[in-house]
Amino acid sequence: MRRHGWWGLFAVVGSIAMTWAHKWPVSVNDFKVEASQPLGALLQGHFSRFLDLAPAYGGSLELRAPFALIASLSGSDALAIFRATALPCLLAAAALGVWLVARLRKRGCGVAAQACVLVLCVANPIIYEALSYGHPEEVLGAALSVGAVLCAMADRPVWAGLLLGLAVGNKEWALVAVGPVLVALPSGHLKAAAIAAATASLMVVPIVLASPGGVAGSTGRLATQTGSTFYPFQVWWFLGHPFHWIPAMAATIPEGSRLGPAWLSGRAHLMIVGIAVPLSLLYHRSRRPTRSPLLLLALVLLLRCILDPWDLVYYVLPFILAIVAWESVSRSQRGPVWSVAATIATWILFMVLPRHVSVDVQAIVCLVVALPVALLLARTLFGPALRGGAPAGDRRLGRRGYQASARRPVFR
Repeated sequence: MRRHGWWGLFAVVGSIAMTWAHKWPVSVNDFKVEASQPLGALLQGHFSRFLDLAPAYGGSLELRAPFALIASLSGSDALAIFRATALPCLLAAAALGVWLVARLRKRGCGVAAQACVLVLCVANPIIYEALSYGHPEEVLGAALSVGAVLCAMADRPVWAGLLLGLAVGNKEWALVAVGPVLVALPSGHLKAAAIAAATASLMVVPIVLASPGGVAGSTGRLATQTGSTFYPFQVWWFLGHPFHWIPAMAATIPEGSRLGPAWLSGRAHLMIVGIAVPLSLLYHRSRRPTRSPLLLLALVLLLRCILDPWDLVYYVLPFILAIVAWESVSRSQRGPVWSVAATIATWILFMVLPRHVSVDVQAIVCLVVALPVALLLARTLFGPALRGGAPAGDRRLGRRGYQASARRPVFR
């Protein structure tokens, strides 16, 4: 705190300013539609009604309920309650930013690089969009997932398992981080997995059991359904069915929109989680250096965006924070170049491009940008394994020497 207290102060003030400086549209966004009623039931002590109404990210509402309770007891309105529930999410990202700034300072990086990393974690424009949509839990999930991998790289299985369990309980897409966390751990895999499973179960199981039909009827609660409306920023766009569009739809649905195929609903999210398993196993076989799990996390988070038919701008935020963390702990002396580029590209693709081109062109541009990035990450991670050669660590140290180096904690 003596060394980085000023950065911590800036991060806290920035989080508060980010939360309170804007009048978020809580009367029309997803907070109103999905979260306000179950959260209100929880604050009034109607736990059974909360379990009946909870959305797929009901575990996140459980985590943030104490902050909402403080605002509610003071007689605050819906906007103040939303701000109170959003603040801990931004503070989690701020804590990640301060930790990364400490790593940059230890490596001798300049103040500009440190400030840029902190801004990306605290005042990122994609964070603003997540709050505008009414989904601050996306910020919390991103910070927890990246933090879990960082703790795993530091050989901290208890903390890695706890953060991973909180991330999965917060929102189920964090299941894609299970593989990166486990392959990043030098030891204590079973301990971390058990802690993560127990933590997530405490948050998710009551909601699942309260679903109509019990476990069998809980698929919608666990967000396996993607809905019928398509968004153009994903790989399945041209498999959708065009529907009859009328000018009256212009306010909510862009011209040229499509409906998703019936066979895809309920399978896309399962595919996203499933693809992380072989990628993690392939990474384990490739024996890349111990910092590469952050790139593996970035890859599976990017594939989540590409494969999800319901891809919105804030879905990219976890990928961006994973790249920020990778650039902050890598040995390179450059600043967060790729993180800034990813943020700018995301803003252009999701916020600027739709004002000027059709939805079909948006889908093409998105694939032209995203697929090469995914291939580059895959080549960086799996190239030696796919070619059958040993990574540089094996060739330089020998198999036994590389394994011994991988067991040493990265951070002390």
